[in-house]
Amino acid sequence: MAGQVEGLQYDNGDDTLYALYSGGGSVSLSWIDPATGAVHIKKTLPGYNGYSWSTYDRKDHLYITSDGTSMLVINALTGAILYNPSLGNVLDIVYDNLNGKLFGIDQSASQFDSITLSTGALHPMAGLPSLSLPYLNAYTIDETSGRYIFLGMDLSSPTCISNYLYTLDINTGAVISKTLYPYAQSATVISDQNLIEYSFDNKIGILYALNWYPPVSPPVVTISADPNPPCSGEGVSFTATPATTATNPSFQWQLNGINVGTNADTYTNNDPAAGDSVRCILTNNPSCAVGLKDTSKAIGIGLALNASVSISSPNASICSGDTVLFTATPVNGGASSSFQWQINGVNTGSGKDTLQCTSLQNGDEVSCIMTVDSTCSIPYTSNKITAIIKNPPTVFAGNDTVILPGQSITIHPTISGSIINYQWAPPTYLDNPNTPNPVASPVTTTTYQLTVTSDNGCTALGKIKIIVYRPLKMPNAFTPNGDGIDDVFRIPPQVAPTTIKSFIVFNRWGQRIFYTNNSGVGWDGYFNGEEQPSGTYVWMIQYTDAVTNQSKTASGTVVLIR
Repeated sequence: MAGQVEGLQYDNGDDTLYALYSGGGSVSLSWIDPATGAVHIKKTLPGYNGYSWSTYDRKDHLYITSDGTSMLVINALTGAILYNPSLGNVLDIVYDNLNGKLFGIDQSASQFDSITLSTGALHPMAGLPSLSLPYLNAYTIDETSGRYIFLGMDLSSPTCISNYLYTLDINTGAVISKTLYPYAQSATVISDQNLIEYSFDNKIGILYALNWYPPVSPPVVTISADPNPPCSGEGVSFTATPATTATNPSFQWQLNGINVGTNADTYTNNDPAAGDSVRCILTNNPSCAVGLKDTSKAIGIGLALNASVSISSPNASICSGDTVLFTATPVNGGASSSFQWQINGVNTGSGKDTLQCTSLQNGDEVSCIMTVDSTCSIPYTSNKITAIIKNPPTVFAGNDTVILPGQSITIHPTISGSIINYQWAPPTYLDNPNTPNPVASPVTTTTYQLTVTSDNGCTALGKIKIIVYRPLKMPNAFTPNGDGIDDVFRIPPQVAPTTIKSFIVFNRWGQRIFYTNNSGVGWDGYFNGEEQPSGTYVWMIQYTDAVTNQSKTASGTVVLIR
């Protein structure tokens, strides 16, 4: 249906949305289907001159509206006009359903009134400040708290942005609060184009509003300092730079939160102190009663004075060959300080605030020179740390030794230094792993490691391998049938030697059908990819005897069973 819908009012009692519909040259009270927006005309209002405002009496189902010259009180259930008194210049009218009263503002007299519903008679309650009302539904009522809420424009400064959210006491008309309303402001002209309508949810106590745009942000201001940090006896100048949107801005400088300086975009601190903080507050168009403000980020002042550097180490007393770490700790060094480490006055290191050393000699002196990031500072030299290098003990556990199964051997290492602790590992098959000369009885070849600790806290390590020798003894048969048992003819892994020169197998005609020089590899009963028949085969192994260290040859026969 073509036309215009205005003055939506919801009747919670009969669950109906009412409105005025103008179309076809007439205005009608109608109800609206919220789901579809369909308009259903209830009754045409004769002589209606155009919509101005509307409110609703939920108890008696009265739709109350104005055409700018008179007030119509309509029975929403039947559409009948009950009252039609003249009203004059009264706007922002709203019905208090909790107390059954009608309130509005007489703009010509700047007063808050209660209104008789049947006659339109005005009953002044309180005078209001000089203001104008925007032609919007920017008004509502908090029935539970007895508050009348509306938007008004302050006329005392007509060139400034001055739309305010007012709250009145409906019992006395007294102004409870007046707050600058950001959604009804414009950066260049007085405007209420950003606001559409207010509505108060009396059940949960929340004010809702429809707005076009977010609040106008204040002009941004940034500040810079030169120089920072200053040299000794030097002042610091600060400059404020406002955004291009600022209009006739004024500036208030603050030092450590206290106002300083004058209304200028520059400020100079001739006697700065380390840790001082400076910021600037910009006020846009300060001639207005309320000017938009912005506060810059604060700049801290750091003085390029009294810088120092100290070095430390968790332990400068170390054993020879150990690594030691030195760390430089600057004071007032700035963000880009550089460090030059020295050992006995000779430059070393990579310029970082740490130095790692592995080759210090006893009595070496370590120090650091710091250069800070300021044009007026000099290098600062740290304290010195003298390295104490302790001599570690020495240990030779002995040459690798061969024993027969069931034999024992006493280990006799060669050790220097004042030893206070001995520790052999693994302790397996040793009579005492904490003595320098333990008796070892290993059942398999074992490598033992001795760690000794001297009375200065330094340690040393030594190793010895004890080889358990078992004479070479080869199996006399094998069955390569894939059952995982005796499938390969090989040197038993628990038998010495573990190193061989050759391992060869011959067939009955003397043909070599297998060869390897790896003691861990055996013959699987194949030659050139073909199974060899059951029978007797000759083998020969060349190896070095683990006891005599002499070259030996062993041979024999093996039966292949299929």
